[in-house]
Amino acid sequence: MRRSILWMAGFSLILLAMCQAGYSDDSEPNGIVGATSVSSHMLDGIEAADLTYVAAVDQIAVCGKTRGGKEPPHGVEIRLFSSKDMALVSQTKIQRQDGIGLSNSSSGKTLVADCLKGLVCTFYVYDCTPSGLSLVRQKDLGNDLIFAIPHTHTDAKCVIAFLEDGGTVLQAVDVLDDKMPRAVDTEWDYRALFPAVVSHQGTRIAIGRHWRGKAEFTLGIWELSGKQLRVATLPDAGSVSAVGFSPDGSAVVTGTSVGKVHVWKVTNDSSITEREFKLPTSYAGRKISDVRFSSDSRIVTASVGMHRIVGWETNTAKIRFVIYHEFLNGYTWLDRQDAIATVNGDSELKVWKLSSGDDVQIK
Repeated sequence: MRRSILWMAGFSLILLAMCQAGYSDDSEPNGIVGATSVSSHMLDGIEAADLTYVAAVDQIAVCGKTRGGKEPPHGVEIRLFSSKDMALVSQTKIQRQDGIGLSNSSSGKTLVADCLKGLVCTFYVYDCTPSGLSLVRQKDLGNDLIFAIPHTHTDAKCVIAFLEDGGTVLQAVDVLDDKMPRAVDTEWDYRALFPAVVSHQGTRIAIGRHWRGKAEFTLGIWELSGKQLRVATLPDAGSVSAVGFSPDGSAVVTGTSVGKVHVWKVTNDSSITEREFKLPTSYAGRKISDVRFSSDSRIVTASVGMHRIVGWETNTAKIRFVIYHEFLNGYTWLDRQDAIATVNGDSELKVWKLSSGDDVQIK
């Protein structure tokens, strides 16, 4: 009896700690509005981790650890699917790697996979063809890597920013051009850094940070040449948990650990208005883990809590849609502006069609 009581007390403490850390059970599939699931596919043999849309060939790229039988994962795999009917187009395996993430160029002609093994980060650059992927370049960043900022690339360059062990200066390199190392001295304490991102053109970087010992959370934006463009203090108490650039690099969207979403101008000539984007009250306050703009900048999206994506009209801040996919791992806009693809922890790939209705009403 005493053991049972102690076990229940311990379990209660674990639940309390999870709630305080921002984990909550919002698994009720309510509030799916403005979107309809039009296709679904189970990804056998991999633990899906990320996905992106490959515009040049109208395909969805999904990556994850390989699995099967009694043996542990020995590598990662990239699979390409037709966005129209979910037909499998090709499979590419990368051996002896642990983690993986994907990004594609603005034209969709090249795809980059970043793989992590211990503290060594390796980048694989592929040309995208209708029949599959062709490896163009492989580059190791070395074992002194502390973190790599989510990278971006065009067809001509792939810029990655990272911090070396013991360093205080952000390093930026081009995977496709060894002659382009750059250093950006932000004079910030990197032990307090939170998420960061490189602009789509590979010329700017945005970093969110929490000043140690202060309830102050800051967004900083620099040119990779070293010029500071802007520093802004966030008006709420949550730490910066996600950042994303608009396609033209003129605005940045931020998400926080307490469910706040804001858009900020990088330059005064940006056509995008600074504003807050409010979550429905039924799940306000939950952590934002991903924020981004649609390719035409008309929609701002955020991954909310463990299961949802919320989309707003950029110019009005009206909610356009809410998508529910249990244990969401990632999402990507498809080339047509009325569709989004998602993948979850059960390795289920879905495509959602968005409605063209007015403001969504949800409590």
